[in-house]
Amino acid sequence: MKSALLSIVSVVSSGTTWEWLAKILLGALTWALATFFGGWTASMTALGALILADVITGYLRAVGQREVSSKIATTGNWKKVFIILAVAIAWIAGNELGVGIVVRNAVVSLFIASESVSILENLSGMGIGIPKVLTDVLAQLNEKATASASIGLTDDSDSLDNSADDEITHTE
Repeated sequence: MKSALLSIVSVVSSGTTWEWLAKILLGALTWALATFFGGWTASMTALGALILADVITGYLRAVGQREVSSKIATTGNWKKVFIILAVAIAWIAGNELGVGIVVRNAVVSLFIASESVSILENLSGMGIGIPKVLTDVLAQLNEKATASASIGLTDDSDSLDNSADDEITHTE
C-alpha cells in the first residue's frame, strides 16, 4: 500500500497539473472502456464513425429540405446515446453469461448495418443517387441483423424501425 501511495505521489509531482489531470482522465477513460465495453475494437470505431456520419448527413438533409427541427435532432441524438448504451449493456450482460465479446460484437454489427442504411437514406434524401447493388446489400444486412436481434426478444419481427428503408432511391 505504501509503495502504491509513493507511486501516485511521484506521478503527481513529476509534471504539471495539466499533465497530471491528463493522466488521470486517460486512466479513467481506459477503465471505462474496459469496464463498460470490454475494450475497444475496429468495429466499434466503425460504429462511432457511422454514428457521426449519420448525424452529419441527417443534419445536411434537413437543411437541404428546409426541415431543420430541434425536436427531431434531439430525438435522433438520444437514439445515438442509446445505441452506445446498448453496446455497453450487451457487453455487461454477455460477460455475465460468459459470451460478452460475441454478444457485444453482434450488437455492434446490428447497429453498423442500421447506421449504414440510415446514411444511405440521408444521402438519397439529399438527391444523391445510390447504386442499387449497394442499397440491396445494405438492406439485406439490415434485415438479417434485425431478424437476429428480434429472436426471442419480441413477437414483432420488425422490432427496429425499418419503415424508412423503402425511401432509398435506386439508380442503375
